[in-house]
Amino acid sequence: MENKKEIMHTLTVIILCHEDTPLFRKVVDSVVNQSWVTEVHLIDTHDDTNNDLETRFVKPKHAKIKSFEVPTKWENFDFAQVRNQAIAQIETTWFLFLDSDELLDEVAQESIGQFLSEDGDGSKNDHVGGAAVAAQLQRTDYFHNKPLRYGETGNCFKIRLSKKHHLQFVRPIHETAVVSGGNTITLAGTIKHYSHPSTKAFIDSVTRYAYLEAKLRTWNWVTCLNLIFLPPLKVLYIFFVQFGFLDGYRGLIYAYVMGLHSLFVRVFTYEIHTHHNHS
Repeated sequence: MENKKEIMHTLTVIILCHEDTPLFRKVVDSVVNQSWVTEVHLIDTHDDTNNDLETRFVKPKHAKIKSFEVPTKWENFDFAQVRNQAIAQIETTWFLFLDSDELLDEVAQESIGQFLSEDGDGSKNDHVGGAAVAAQLQRTDYFHNKPLRYGETGNCFKIRLSKKHHLQFVRPIHETAVVSGGNTITLAGTIKHYSHPSTKAFIDSVTRYAYLEAKLRTWNWVTCLNLIFLPPLKVLYIFFVQFGFLDGYRGLIYAYVMGLHSLFVRVFTYEIHTHHNHS
């Protein structure tokens, strides 16, 4: 029987970095030497365009690494636009997105490599017919060095792997991946998300994101009612209905902070539109 020649599709890992995180170097090191990685693109979204991430964080002159600057003020940040611009820069067949606070576990690394090998067109892995052009992985938040298994992020999947020309992102904040021209499959493994090293950092982060979200909202009587009732209801929903209490005190903190996020979005919406109407 004739042995099939293994085919490894080319892939670019795109790493977004808008903050100088201690994890950044570890994230880059975890993918740069993978056999299935052709290139690593570092997307620097700092305001200070003199900061070269390739020089600051990564061993210089690595053949796989390229860096790009997308200087953006935080208050005008458009996550979908930045991701779409990054996709336009790649020259490989496939790409994989990671943020600077995300690590692939070993199972995810193996499943991606296997997917991109001989049956990387998705025909063998797809269960509904047709080739897969994108794949999602489970993402697990880590808080105080332990995973959150329940609550709002307990069963979260993100589309991060795709063929070029088959994925684009929409919406400036909490961007959504839109796949076209094929199917999306789920790969084994987990993206470990270490976004909140402390409660203070968590609150600072949701405050920034809430302001960006508020800029997309309109103020009306429905928003006013949501301001009053939704934040406390969200805390109860995450903690009890989504079993956040099973994560212990971490689940309690997470529920309260996400309740604050719900509150801040509506307060900021009121302030933005009130200031606009009075200016």
